[in-house]
Amino acid sequence: MAASKMKLKLVVDTKAKKVLFAEAGKDFIDILICLPSHFLMYDLLSFPVSTAVRLLKEKNMVGFLGDLYGCIENLPDAYWQTNDSKKNFLRLLLSDFGSYSQKSYSCPSCHAYVADDPNLLCPTCKKNLTNELTYVSPKSPFNIEGGFVKELVSYIVMDNLEFRPMSTKDIVTLFNNLRVEK
Repeated sequence: MAASKMKLKLVVDTKAKKVLFAEAGKDFIDILICLPSHFLMYDLLSFPVSTAVRLLKEKNMVGFLGDLYGCIENLPDAYWQTNDSKKNFLRLLLSDFGSYSQKSYSCPSCHAYVADDPNLLCPTCKKNLTNELTYVSPKSPFNIEGGFVKELVSYIVMDNLEFRPMSTKDIVTLFNNLRVEK
């Protein structure tokens, strides 16, 4: 497989000698959208990030995780690959990954009951619920063919990884807020 290249244009204030923002395409935004999920899946430093996101969602969450979550939440549906991509992804971020791997058991004879403890008895036939079941999760937002966002526009990416679709209005506002000299 040939390696693909990702383009990222940097807008630099040469007088202040600093990067103001980056102009990125859908490939870079797809990677940014995946960042919070990677922290959740790999349980960085054993910190329950999904719990923190859920608890802090309504308060002013600080740091790049909060900024990314806000960008994902505020990105209009028209920019997502499918109508339910955004909803599924946000639901995944706010869920506990441990619940997706929880084991369940059913009765090996009548299959009428399910429990999370294989030592429980089936109310119908009184056998242990020892038949291990495999959980089938809802359609994963990670299986979206072609990434998460559509390739409609370029995006502005800030130093805190906050992003939004690029518009002239946003660029002018950004220059004013950053006090860029003309």
